[in-house]
Amino acid sequence: MKSFNLLIIKNFFLFFFIFLIFSVATNSSERSEKEIKLGIFLEDLDQFGNFKEINYAPDGMFPEKANTFYKKQIISQKEFIKIFVKQKGLMEKYTDRVILGMAHFEFFYMQQLKENEKTINKFKDKYPKIGAYTKKNIKKIYGLNKAKKSMREALGLSLNDDVNVAIQRYYVLYKLLNQAEIKTIKLSKKEKSKRKLHSNISKNISNGSPSPRTSKQHSPVEENKCVKKYNSHWRLCIHRLCLNHVGS
Repeated sequence: MKSFNLLIIKNFFLFFFIFLIFSVATNSSERSEKEIKLGIFLEDLDQFGNFKEINYAPDGMFPEKANTFYKKQIISQKEFIKIFVKQKGLMEKYTDRVILGMAHFEFFYMQQLKENEKTINKFKDKYPKIGAYTKKNIKKIYGLNKAKKSMREALGLSLNDDVNVAIQRYYVLYKLLNQAEIKTIKLSKKEKSKRKLHSNISKNISNGSPSPRTSKQHSPVEENKCVKKYNSHWRLCIHRLCLNHVGS
């Protein structure tokens, strides 16, 4: 029975990678060599949004003295970096802080749009003949926009939702989670082992999940290398899943 289930899993991933190869070939043929090398396309900029000062903030999110967007975004940048960079090891323990960090990210992202407004317009005017400096800044905004999308979708929102709605939802959830009592649970040796295994499996799934955006940046030879790399990650993931099943 175990062999049969393993065969089904392997067949599923084989089908997945065959589909990936064909979809990559189709997408690559629709783009010029310069566009593929650039990796970011004109239509991506539609997702960035436009700069607009955020005048709304829930009571208690900022000090009373922070009465302008400029002052709020400075605080938000510091809070965002503290939660997601300096104290990232505490994110799992203090989930309320993570949600609050998402609210601060909305202010941080909007300021980034303001600071890079000229770069975005230059990208539109010069595309696809883009200089290194413009390319670097656009890739930064693109990455931040992807993060913003993931954060919003985690709470049932989209990039099309109003920024005030997003901030309000983040803050309400933060206040709710902030009331929770934190308890320390001592894990057994077996539970620690399973926790470590789960972490390793999650990393393999993340590394073995190619996105269409990544695929479009490679030549056919590089694409084959990527597929081999993803195959390796998925095989390791399946192996660990089987070990977990046997050990349980």
